[in-house]
Amino acid sequence: LITPTGIGDLITFHRSRADYAEMYATIASIIALSTLTLVFLQWVEVRVFRPESRGA
Repeated sequence: LITPTGIGDLITFHRSRADYAEMYATIASIIALSTLTLVFLQWVEVRVFRPESRGA
């Protein structure tokens, strides 16, 4: 997934096998994992780098 064609390669692979259910499951799991990662990073950012805790 880190390569420039990461998700595109997964879609092409599953489409060539006509495995649409697995293709959509892969896309949904990537979106879910990305969402959880971003929510966690936002929580860490607010918790650790809170503006009011810094002596601004």
